[in-house]
Amino acid sequence: MKMPEYINFSKLHNALNPKWFWPVILVVSAMGTGVLFFVDGHSPLRPFVVLWFLMVCPGMAVVRIFNVHEILLEWVLALSLSISLAGIISSIMIYTHIWSPGLGLGILITITVAGVVVQTLLNLRIISWPVSEISIPVKRDN
Repeated sequence: MKMPEYINFSKLHNALNPKWFWPVILVVSAMGTGVLFFVDGHSPLRPFVVLWFLMVCPGMAVVRIFNVHEILLEWVLALSLSISLAGIISSIMIYTHIWSPGLGLGILITITVAGVVVQTLLNLRIISWPVSEISIPVKRDN
C-alpha cells in the first residue's frame, strides 16, 4: 500500500480556525493562567493550565498575526516561539538579577494579550498590515 507523500491540512485548518476562535482561546487561557497562578495556588489544574499557556499561547498569539495557512506549520512555529520567548525572558531576568516566576509569567501574559489585540484589530480591519496579507508558501511535492 502506497502512503501519501503529502497530507493537506488546509481543510482542517479552515474548519478549526474561524476568525474569532483563537483570540477567545488565548484570552481565556491567559485569564485562567493568571487566576490559577496569582490567586489560587493549590489547584490540581494549575500545572496543566500553566503548561498549556507557556507552550502554546504566546507563540500562537504572535504567529496568528502572520496569517499562516498551514495548520502544521502554524503549530510548529507557535510551539517553538513560545518556548523561545519563555527562555529569552527568563534569561534576561536572570542576567539582570530580577528573577521572579510571577514577573516572567506576567510578561508572557502581556505578550499574549498584545498579540490578541493586534489580531483583533486586523480581523476588524481597523488596522492593515501588509505582512498579514502575505501567505507563506509551502513546497508541495507532487
